[in-house]
Amino acid sequence: MLRFHCPACGKKVKAPESLAGKTVACPGCGESVSAPEPKIEVPEESSGLFPPMSPRLRLAVGSVAAVGVLGLLAATILPFLVEAGWAVSCGLTAAAVSLLALLVMLNGHGTGCPSCGAWWTRRKVGTEVGERETFERDGQTYKRSTTQTQFTCDGCTHSWSVASSEEYPVQEPKPKPSPTTKLRG
Repeated sequence: MLRFHCPACGKKVKAPESLAGKTVACPGCGESVSAPEPKIEVPEESSGLFPPMSPRLRLAVGSVAAVGVLGLLAATILPFLVEAGWAVSCGLTAAAVSLLALLVMLNGHGTGCPSCGAWWTRRKVGTEVGERETFERDGQTYKRSTTQTQFTCDGCTHSWSVASSEEYPVQEPKPKPSPTTKLRG
């Protein structure tokens, strides 16, 4: 669905994508308006596993993960090489602590501000559900709903929004059985 504003009266106009580039009448003023071509947004490609992370944070995550792996290796291999029960407990403790540290680091980074990079500063301001649209694909009817969530940073007061959409097939209603009369015999 194309959405744009009438240049004459400013009213929001909606038109199907099939009318892109064609002239449509504004519902507000009746003026002939050319429907724009749909914008195709190409997502930015990201390089690496965690592209928004700073090099310092990548190094810290990698180091903590390496300590965890070494702890697991120590817990499994050292008992075969050395007769020491402490190897298992130390290795498992190192692995558990590094897993916990890794989870805290990734959670803090994931709930941070994309502008200032501060952790745990993202606050949800509101959510707005956009208009739902119905469309056909491969002979099946689908519906799409778009949700816009607004966030703000408690540290630098930066604001941003995240859009997500959900598509789902429309189930055809089952026909109701016709009323029948039961005969007693």
